[in-house]
Amino acid sequence: MASLLKMWIALVLLIATTMLALPANDLFGSQQQLLWAAITVLLAQLLGPLAITQAIGQQRLTPGRAALGQGLAAGLALLCSLSLLTSANAVLSTSVWLLGVGVTLVVILSSLAQQALELRLQLSAGLAAVTVTITTLLLMLAPVWLAPLTASTGAGENLGAIALFLSPLSLLAGLADIDFMRSSWFYRYSELAALPFTYPPLVLLLALYAGLMIHTRSICLRAPNPSTAIPPETH
Repeated sequence: MASLLKMWIALVLLIATTMLALPANDLFGSQQQLLWAAITVLLAQLLGPLAITQAIGQQRLTPGRAALGQGLAAGLALLCSLSLLTSANAVLSTSVWLLGVGVTLVVILSSLAQQALELRLQLSAGLAAVTVTITTLLLMLAPVWLAPLTASTGAGENLGAIALFLSPLSLLAGLADIDFMRSSWFYRYSELAALPFTYPPLVLLLALYAGLMIHTRSICLRAPNPSTAIPPETH
């Protein structure tokens, strides 16, 4: 648990530092809340494996418990970081707590995915963490990089639905009731924001994440543990 505590402290410091460094007129505007949540997810993905890999290797944590610990640490880190820079009443708002829940869910899934890459593909912890972080960032920005296809294919509405379904921002924003596609940033960089679209049902997204968690956890449990492997005989 000491490794998870170190990760939590590092997350709080990094998130708070990032909040102070980025220009923001209102830390608790809905769009800013979503930005901090997304940053927390990405930082947790980069820092988490460095904290939990040793614990798993020493058989102190199972993959599921390690992912749960990493997810809870990330969610609490977001709340603590916001509490350091704003009033306590603002942190107690329902939308902020729901964003913390969303961060926890996304980080649990990404932690399981990172562990699956380590166990099944024998990737190093650092490479697996970077792979999962880059993939998450690309999925978050799916409404942006899928936008150029709308003009060439004429399937803007369908592409918008696919992009929103792929993006973890849909889950985070759905829990906190934030209309992120109507933000000025997405209007500027995504043609999909100007098209008619409907956000995926929150229940469907929660069911999808639950199913993916169960599947990736089963992959981790079926994978051979390198620490228990019998070393080859030497002659």
